[in-house]
Amino acid sequence: MKKSITILSSITFAGALFASQYLPQNETLSFANGEPIGLSGDVSIHYQNSSIKAWATGYENYNVGYAVDAQWQTPEKAIGAVQADNFDVVVLGNGGSITMTFSSGIKNGTGFDFAVFENSNIVADEGSPAGMGFWELAYVEVSSDGNHFVRFPNFYLGASTISAYGQHAGSLIYNLASKYMVDYGHCFDLGELEYAYNYIISSDCEFTEEYCNDFLANYQYLDLDNVAYVRVIDIIGDGSCYGSDGYEIYDPHLTYGSGGFDLQGIAVMNIASTSSVPEPSTYAIILGVIALSFAIYRKRK
Repeated sequence: MKKSITILSSITFAGALFASQYLPQNETLSFANGEPIGLSGDVSIHYQNSSIKAWATGYENYNVGYAVDAQWQTPEKAIGAVQADNFDVVVLGNGGSITMTFSSGIKNGTGFDFAVFENSNIVADEGSPAGMGFWELAYVEVSSDGNHFVRFPNFYLGASTISAYGQHAGSLIYNLASKYMVDYGHCFDLGELEYAYNYIISSDCEFTEEYCNDFLANYQYLDLDNVAYVRVIDIIGDGSCYGSDGYEIYDPHLTYGSGGFDLQGIAVMNIASTSSVPEPSTYAIILGVIALSFAIYRKRK
């Protein structure tokens, strides 16, 4: 069924439900043509940013999806620092995945903890709204033991399919890598998983049963101060993949040759070998606000 969507700010609901702990749900893309333009909701970081302390040091379980030529199937290209080269990537393929490993570990520190880099270099046509681009999307999951992975809560607000090399708005995308151009990583905050856990065990939770069950089965094994694995799973963009709320996710489909997510690398801002610093409560995302708000601004026809 098609969806009719009107995007509202979650701040109003946050004030009523969760007081000072909120993050606006309606993130917007922070730059076009690879240059910052200062829009709200920016969760990007440049690969040369001084806050980056480490990079992925290895990989496991590179499972290639379909529609990927052999020249793009080199997982070693995602190890180490991102290079200023659109072709220095490993392509996951449609529905493919890879697990990157980190000798430094990743901890839940101040601000964002790590960032996933993709190589999108197709921007909006001239005259299109800011924040449009060729975004190929992927789920992001983390693990401390390499066996139990916890997926970041994620949402997609688009309502229709996207052609093979079509574009969509960054403001429709939440916690799916990536809605940024080449050389800009999509940042993630490990602290959000704790907020997700508290939301899931509350009576207000509106995530899908499947997402909640998978989250709870694996969260007990996760040490937020010692994450050693990040798994990236390509989303098949035909609507057969779903967000945490059960709504369809769309991205350019069907692409060939280098189909699916093109991973440049994964940067670490907070390494596990340093002392943990609590995050400000006002930075916490209120996942309940996001999910509960859908009942107001999203209606199925």
